[in-house]
Amino acid sequence: MTARWRRTPTLLYLGLAVGLAEGCDLTEPSAAPADVNWASVTVGDAHACALDVDGRAACWGANDRGQSAVSTGDWLAVPTWVDTDLRFSSIDAGGRHTCAIDTEDALWCWGANDLGQLGDLTFADHGAPGRVELGGPVREVSAGAFHSCAVRADRVAMCWGDDHVGQSGSGLAAQDPLPPTPVEGGLRFHSVSAGQAHSCGVTTSGNAYCWGSNVVGALGTGTQVSSPRPNVVSGFVTGRSVRAGPAHTCALDNDGSGWCWGDNTFGQTSPSQVRVVGSAERLKAEGVVSIDVGEGWTCSVDVSGSVTCKGLDWDTLPEARPTLPGGWTPAAIAGGAVVALALGGRNACAVTAAGGIVCWGAQLGV
Repeated sequence: MTARWRRTPTLLYLGLAVGLAEGCDLTEPSAAPADVNWASVTVGDAHACALDVDGRAACWGANDRGQSAVSTGDWLAVPTWVDTDLRFSSIDAGGRHTCAIDTEDALWCWGANDLGQLGDLTFADHGAPGRVELGGPVREVSAGAFHSCAVRADRVAMCWGDDHVGQSGSGLAAQDPLPPTPVEGGLRFHSVSAGQAHSCGVTTSGNAYCWGSNVVGALGTGTQVSSPRPNVVSGFVTGRSVRAGPAHTCALDNDGSGWCWGDNTFGQTSPSQVRVVGSAERLKAEGVVSIDVGEGWTCSVDVSGSVTCKGLDWDTLPEARPTLPGGWTPAAIAGGAVVALALGGRNACAVTAAGGIVCWGAQLGV
């Protein structure tokens, strides 16, 4: 899931990176320099990636399936340049794979591919970016746990990979992995988000739709009936974006309020005591500029740059604990302002107003 710098570019420093000698060949694995001008960050289950303002990609964390696209090492302790000369406009990290759109609006994916989540019509893992053909320029991509979705320039949404509960939106849950396939229903999408076993999108008219597994209400239809076809989210007003997680979903409406639905075991979706929130409920009032979801937790950024997280506190390892209804601010960013936020499964990263990227949670260790 991706956090993007949306203001005038400022020098962004990732303090944990180490130096890179000038003139180093970027086709060889090399740690990203500390004075990179970073533009965005995204977090997967156990790896993260970031883009600098020139579109170069660096990743860190797990690389056991090639998800960080670095030719050596199963674990990268510091951000390391992806082995490519490509320049990207956006990037998204999933379960054990990563997808990105280059500056020519072409789509590239790499990492785990056992369920066809790379969309290249093979089932072989790839440790370097591979081209994905969707029949036209691509505007947005989202890498889920075992599937991926994208929006083409003509606003057609396409998904591929695991579809055993209809999370690819083909209209019929498929036991075999799907190649890139248009989401059924003829809808035109502004954005999409691939979760673990469901997906959601916001149409060009601002309506939220979801499809796939609904056993814990992650589709927001007011029922717990799964569907391989897009279903409008009940109770949600028109919005800007939606984020599908492992078992719950959150969205941002046009007035800057955060709405969530789905699993509420740890209070990540609603302050109410119910275990399943079947329709959209307002989690945070006006003033929200971004919201993202992970495994049993939700975090949001308000207009002041403050971060509030609700649900499981993955900073309290080795045993993550639920928090009070009011939530908490992660210690890594206490006292600082955040302009963008990205959650993975049990970890998160943020771009700060001071120009840094900070990470916290269970797995990245950076």
